[in-house]
Amino acid sequence: MGGSDQSVADLYGDELVTALGDGMNAVSRWGFGTDDAVVAGEVFAQHTLAEQLDPLYSGTDPEQVVADMAAGVQSLQDELG
Repeated sequence: MGGSDQSVADLYGDELVTALGDGMNAVSRWGFGTDDAVVAGEVFAQHTLAEQLDPLYSGTDPEQVVADMAAGVQSLQDELG
């Protein structure tokens, strides 16, 4: 990670790694399989959230990144009606 030989588990522990994996498997939390499935699909297809990862990793304030993510999702929701 960032030139380090440490893994995510080394830095944050096995419990966090397990929790992340479990969360990735719980896609209904992201809208899939719910009334928000169309929006979730568009968010995924258009990389609405993924586009914000680079600014996050580049040092942008996490609160700003979250606000930008929320604005992107809201924009998609507005477009979809």
